[in-house]
Amino acid sequence: MNALWVQLRRIHPVVTLAALLVLGFFGWGVVRGWSLPVTDSHSSRQAQTAITAQLLQEQGPSPLTPFNGLGPPWSVPMEFPTYQLLTAGFTVVTGGDVVAAGRLVSVLGSLALLPALWLLLGRLNLTANQRVLILCGLLTSSLWVHYSRAVLIETWATALAVWWLAAWVEALHRGTFERRWLFAATALGLVAALTKVTSFAVVLPVAFVLTFVRARAIGRIAWYRSGFCTAPGILAVVWWTHWSDAVKAAHPYADFLTSAALTEWNWGTLAQRLDPVWWQQWWAHADLILPHWTLVLIPVGLALGNRAIRIAIGLCLLAFVTGPLVFANLYYVHDYYHLAVAPFLVVAVGLGLVAIQQRAPQRKLLLPVVALLAVAVWTTSALAYRDGLGRGQMRNRPIPELANRLQELTRPDDVVLLYGREWEPLVTFYAGRRMTAIRGTHETDETAWQASVAALAPDHYTVLVALDSVAGDLAFVHHRCRELGLSTTPLASTGRADFYVSETRRAELAPTVTVLREAGRLLPQRPDRMGPGESRIEFITADWKPVTNADIERLYGPTTPVPDAVFAKYDPAPMQVGEQTVLHIHPPGGLHYAPLSVERTVTLDYGMMPEIWEKERDTDGVRFRAYVRDPDGRDHLIWTDFLQPRRDPTDQGQQSATFTIPAHHAFELRLDAGPDHNPGYDWSYIARLELIP
Repeated sequence: MNALWVQLRRIHPVVTLAALLVLGFFGWGVVRGWSLPVTDSHSSRQAQTAITAQLLQEQGPSPLTPFNGLGPPWSVPMEFPTYQLLTAGFTVVTGGDVVAAGRLVSVLGSLALLPALWLLLGRLNLTANQRVLILCGLLTSSLWVHYSRAVLIETWATALAVWWLAAWVEALHRGTFERRWLFAATALGLVAALTKVTSFAVVLPVAFVLTFVRARAIGRIAWYRSGFCTAPGILAVVWWTHWSDAVKAAHPYADFLTSAALTEWNWGTLAQRLDPVWWQQWWAHADLILPHWTLVLIPVGLALGNRAIRIAIGLCLLAFVTGPLVFANLYYVHDYYHLAVAPFLVVAVGLGLVAIQQRAPQRKLLLPVVALLAVAVWTTSALAYRDGLGRGQMRNRPIPELANRLQELTRPDDVVLLYGREWEPLVTFYAGRRMTAIRGTHETDETAWQASVAALAPDHYTVLVALDSVAGDLAFVHHRCRELGLSTTPLASTGRADFYVSETRRAELAPTVTVLREAGRLLPQRPDRMGPGESRIEFITADWKPVTNADIERLYGPTTPVPDAVFAKYDPAPMQVGEQTVLHIHPPGGLHYAPLSVERTVTLDYGMMPEIWEKERDTDGVRFRAYVRDPDGRDHLIWTDFLQPRRDPTDQGQQSATFTIPAHHAFELRLDAGPDHNPGYDWSYIARLELIP
């Protein structure tokens, strides 16, 4: 502490004044729009984070990551909820709302990063003035200022990762018997990796290079220390991923969130990395960190800096490219992921300024140049924030109307069932109700439905909301209403949704509905919705029939082996696509294969008849879905594709897919109508279906 105080006292008054102005700008930036709802950048992710924090505040601390939106059991663990636990604690301490507490915790995480960077920069023998100059660059970064007040885990994930790197560097350079930094690095690595492994991964290549360099000086001990600090965090992530995947796989409606299901979403593809559009997006995101012109200071630093500065710039660039190149899709879709690499780009640019400043004693004219360049970096970054992300931050976007209607038409103890729309965290958070939003891929999954009802017991679903295309599927909606003891006459309707409750609740809410209708927030009556033609209930009540010998010879040439049973509302038939004979199965329909004691690989060639796009036939598409049923009778969706050849030219022509059926699992290939369940011209076919052990 004494050494730190001595360093701080040596800061030049002009630098101190500049730092105070930068801190003032940062404070101004993070408090703008503080009282607005979380409807700004990446609102769904912010709302999802706030939901978990709020549940932790209401139910008490727990590492199980309570979750609302996909129904019971109310836990879908993603990353370890470090940030959410801190937010829940601050909500209790401050007595405020969870959004304000989350924003405060995020700001504190942003500031907690600064001492770690200070420590790392000290290893380069930089003066206090030089370190302050670099840190000011981060506090004016448009991306950093904007997301430093978001209800996201990013600032703490980044701070913990950089703190681990700083503690690890100290442990690598301290004496053999000075173990405080060694144990601190180990603990920080454990927490950082669990909090967000994608942020922790950014610093791992830097640590590897430094270990290799340090090993040349002190030998194998460098690798031992590095392994001691790193291995617990990595092992913890492996265990956490395995455990959380098991929890999500057991959840009726969360299997699409397992690491296996999200592999391509998390890592991206080689084709994506080779696409110029991906590089353009990366370049645009880099401009949110610092204006592009400032990057010229990086080659300046490499040219003018001493050996330590050149190595440090190289390591910063290594960290900066690691995140986007490894997690290509995440960095492409989410600009906030760049918070993990933003400090390294800022430091690389700042070291360019330091390299010029270190030449100043020989060329005194360089000192004013350095000062002007520093001011230019800070000013242009601040202006970029004001005119870009900062402007969006101040826009008061409305809360979804569905959330408002749910608050007005339901009670706090209601459990709401949503059909017809993907889960929307904003709706769940601002409605403040326990909720199950069922994805389109799971609407007819009866096993998942029964598992959800069983997990909810002894409570029951008390409100059903049918949205969009499901609102027109009255056969299916009424089937679910009768199961739940709800009236089949909707309580109220909006342009896109029908609300169903029990007869008793209909009578209770009649005065409220009248007021809302008079205010124009509800329609006077349920609108005439175009019928779906086919109903989702046809799969729920599917009549699977064994395949006969006559069927085998006539219909199932493209399938190897022949299915054990078939479901089809319309008779399957052989058809010609070019010179190829295919099996036409008009939705709704499907093929069933009994379980075997060995794993099987499925090779599937499928598509829709060329006449659909060649003659512009009216179709809303066909959904192909592959389910496996485990020995316990639980269905799992393992593959799906939705062909819309009229809208998407890539869906024209024959498609192919390959996936695996585990041993002792039954297999069903289901063909279903598109989102409107319009049966017209759903001319789908199977050209080849092979199941090979």
